[in-house]
Amino acid sequence: MRKELMYHKPDAEKLKMAEELIEQIANGEGDVAEALRKLEELTGKRQEEAEFSEYWSYTDLDVIAEKTLVEEAPLVQDLTREELIEIVSVMSDAFFNDEDGKLLFYEDLLYKSLSLPYAADYIMQLVGTYEELADRMLSDAKNGNILFGHRNTSTR
Repeated sequence: MRKELMYHKPDAEKLKMAEELIEQIANGEGDVAEALRKLEELTGKRQEEAEFSEYWSYTDLDVIAEKTLVEEAPLVQDLTREELIEIVSVMSDAFFNDEDGKLLFYEDLLYKSLSLPYAADYIMQLVGTYEELADRMLSDAKNGNILFGHRNTSTR
């Protein structure tokens, strides 16, 4: 897979720092504005206090910290079928292994590169082989189709 298509998990030190700042923000401890500024500096992204309010009701601290640190996915206009098959495989593994940061990165990459909203839904339905799934995604992107329907986690 090309270098720009590779997901890079944030290093452990940055994850720990992000977790500490998110906890401070979520709990309203100390100077929240300063914690937000530090988090923005750490991530290179604009952050809002509301993003972290009661995060524990929908995710874990390590998951939200990784999602906050995930680098922005690139726009890849010449994504090949073979690369898409590999991305589908990686996304499937990430979905079944609860690697939310990786899944988010590739979902964003496919949204930007193929104009496929909800690309992860293809993975969650996982009907057919990776090759068939990649072909369906390419066809839907070309034709402007949007995936609808129930989620089916049938085997590969």
